[in-house]
Amino acid sequence: LKRREALKKAFAAFDPRIVGSFSTMDVERILKNPNVIRNKAKIDSAINNAQRF
Repeated sequence: LKRREALKKAFAAFDPRIVGSFSTMDVERILKNPNVIRNKAKIDSAINNAQRF
């Protein structure tokens, strides 16, 4: 819960249309953010799930 605001900001307020269009640069930006969980597989999964939404 303490990372919720940082995650919300990093993932465009969890809007699936925006998250689904994230590029490699967006993934790199998130991976460099110390306020979120920096696990590439989880980030890729979130993007993949948003694309299928």
